[in-house]
Amino acid sequence: MECNQALIRAVPYPTRKTPVHPRLSLRVRTAILVPVIVLPSACSGSDSIAGPIPGPGPGGGNNGGTPTITATSASVAGYRAVGDSVHVFADYLASNASQLFDHWSGDVGVLADPTAEHTTFIWNAQSVRLTAVYRTIAPWHPVQTTVSGVDFWYYVPQNPNGIIFAFHGSGGSAANWFTHAENLRFSRAAVADGYGVAALSSHDRTSQQWTLTPISTANPDVQNVQSALARLQASGLISPSTPRYAVGASNGGRMTVRIAQVLGWNAVVNYVSQGDPDTLMMASTTPTAFYMRRNDSQALVNWQDAQRYSMNMQARGVPSEFVLWGRSPLYPKKFARIPGIDDAASIAIFNALNAAGLMDAGGYLLSDPTTNPGPWQAAIPPAYRGGALSANIGALLDDAFAEHGFFSDMNERALAFIKRHP
Repeated sequence: MECNQALIRAVPYPTRKTPVHPRLSLRVRTAILVPVIVLPSACSGSDSIAGPIPGPGPGGGNNGGTPTITATSASVAGYRAVGDSVHVFADYLASNASQLFDHWSGDVGVLADPTAEHTTFIWNAQSVRLTAVYRTIAPWHPVQTTVSGVDFWYYVPQNPNGIIFAFHGSGGSAANWFTHAENLRFSRAAVADGYGVAALSSHDRTSQQWTLTPISTANPDVQNVQSALARLQASGLISPSTPRYAVGASNGGRMTVRIAQVLGWNAVVNYVSQGDPDTLMMASTTPTAFYMRRNDSQALVNWQDAQRYSMNMQARGVPSEFVLWGRSPLYPKKFARIPGIDDAASIAIFNALNAAGLMDAGGYLLSDPTTNPGPWQAAIPPAYRGGALSANIGALLDDAFAEHGFFSDMNERALAFIKRHP
């Protein structure tokens, strides 16, 4: 199997008896199988292609015209040797707020996950035709206000299926979930599925981090969340019975588990954070998903701990899943998901990175954009250096390298997990 193929493993946890979980009617008596999706990090692939398979490298030559991979409203990238995998990405225009990926049509039977807007398939020298199908959604804009002196952004559709509170990482703010490319993709998908999305800035605006102690209602960030909920309820946007969910990245992922513990929320989705402390995680009864990155360089992040917590939860009858996600190739339209960057600008950025020698023949970055940011910052066109655009470009490079940061590849999976816990 080629190294970029999505690998789904069932990891056995030792057989043990567990007590009946208060939210479940099932007593677990058999081995627990934890699904682990792994895209290994030491891989190479190809550039974006459409139509006849070209030769190796971005802009490579035609090999004779057959077989073909035809992707409509989508980009394809990945290693081209027979038996290897090809990455397929639904195209995304950040400027088009009325369109959202819905499903794939065509030869969907080849896809590893036909529900995901970024998926893969194994190329066996066959012709493949795929089309990304989009649904039309009503444009919306978040309300921007404050609670207890910190920013509070939210949007709640009529009769929501639930309210998702999103917690930013270190140095972030409430605005991240409505302005940053990857976070905004999640918020749009959540609203399209009938959920409200709300985000507060942390109480501590000096460190721009969440207050992690005490794990009780005496915590100022817990109090701010309670105040925000009370405001939404007083406005008639949610009711006391509206399901509550916590989604967080990095430092925000450390806060989600505390909020859910103290306030008794329905489920937690953590990105690039295993949560802590150990005593809380090993006793938590909150359904929790862990989405981790293979090349995460953050010292406080340990995907093995996240896997251990997930296995422990399942052994105790608490719903949980763990995903370790690897790197993926760059392709010309990747940066068009950034607000303010269109297809032409995205292609220019891609070409500049390629011309600077920062990716291999398949479009995979050759060095870590987090620990070695100088080369890519110097390579991108001057118009995009510094400010929010540069930060968003850096975040998408981190995404491609499987570095620390929120990543939208898990959108469909995260929302499916949330839907299972109404």
